[in-house]
Amino acid sequence: WREGVGWPVVAVEGLALLAVGLFMGLRPDDAGDVTRTLLGAALLVMSLQQIINAFRNPGHPFVPFQMLRGGIGATVGLLVALQPLLPETTFSGGAARVVLGVGLLVVGAIGLAGLLTARNADRVQIESVVSSALTIGFGLILLAGDGGRAPLLGWAIAIAGLGLLVLVVRPLVHPPGRGVGKDEGRGRRGAPAPPSGPAPG
Repeated sequence: WREGVGWPVVAVEGLALLAVGLFMGLRPDDAGDVTRTLLGAALLVMSLQQIINAFRNPGHPFVPFQMLRGGIGATVGLLVALQPLLPETTFSGGAARVVLGVGLLVVGAIGLAGLLTARNADRVQIESVVSSALTIGFGLILLAGDGGRAPLLGWAIAIAGLGLLVLVVRPLVHPPGRGVGKDEGRGRRGAPAPPSGPAPG
C-alpha cells in the first residue's frame, strides 16, 4: 500500500488529525491544552506503530528512519501527553507546545529524508510525502502559535485528516491489480474464435 509504512499507521494519522481538527473547530476556547494532550497521545501511538512496523519489515531500507522517527516521536508524545499531570513549574503548557512543535518538525523531516534515501529501492507513493509534509506543517503551526485563528486551523487540519483517510480507503476499495484482470478478460473475449468447420483436405 505504501512503501515503508503500513496503511494502519496512515489511518491512525488521519483519524487523529480529523479528531483534533474537529475539536479545534468546534471548541476553539478549550482547544489549547486539550489539543496538545490529544496530539501528544496521537504522536505516541503513531510512533509506536512506526516501531512495530519497522520490526515487521527488517529488510526495508526505510527501517532505520522508522526506528529513529518512532523513538523521537514516542518520547515527545509521552512527555506532552503527561504534561497536565506534571507541576507547571517543571513542565509548563508553553514548554509542551514548543517541545511538540519541534518534535513534529523533526519527525516529519526524518520521514522525508527516509523517503529520499529509499526512493532508489522502492517506488515512493504520494501518501508518504503528504503524511510527512503534514507533520512538518503542523509543527510549524504549533511553533508560530494560532494567534486566535484556532477555528480556521482546526477545519484545515480536519480536512487534511479526511484527505489522508481517503488516500487509505482508495487502494483498499480499488486494488491496483483489478484493472489488469479486466484487460486480460477483454483480450480473451476479443480474440477471434477458431474455425468450426472441417479442415480442408
